[in-house]
Amino acid sequence: MTPGNPPGPQGEPAAAPRWKQLLALLSLALSLLLWLNGLLDSLSRPSVGQSLNRRQLELAVLAEPHLPAPWRPLLAGPQPRRALAEALANDSNDSNAGDTPAAPALQLLRQGLERLQAGETKSIVIVAKNHPC
Repeated sequence: MTPGNPPGPQGEPAAAPRWKQLLALLSLALSLLLWLNGLLDSLSRPSVGQSLNRRQLELAVLAEPHLPAPWRPLLAGPQPRRALAEALANDSNDSNAGDTPAAPALQLLRQGLERLQAGETKSIVIVAKNHPC
C-alpha cells in the first residue's frame, strides 16, 4: 500500500493505475511488432524458404502412401514425388551443392527418392539409419 495506490475494499490492494496498464499494453504491442518483423525477415531469406519448402515436399512424399485415395491430391498434391525431384534439381542448379554443409543430406535425399520411385522402400530406411547426418 502506497500513497498513490490506496487499498481497495476489504483491505485488498487496488488495481494498477491506468498509465501502467497502458504502458504494459504498449510494451507488449511493440514487442510483438519487433518479433513479427524479425520472423518475416528470416522467412524471406532464400535459404530458409527453400529449406521449408523442401521439408514440406518430403513430408508429402512420406505421407502419400498412407492417405486415402480421394484425399491424396488435396493433402499431398497431385504428384509429390515429381515435385520433390524438381525441387532437388533446382537446389542443385541454384547453388553448387558440393560446397555446402547440407550437400550430403541432399545427396542422401536424392538417393532415397530414386529408390522410392524404383519401389525399394526397405532400403531407404536402412540407408537413413546408417547415414551420419
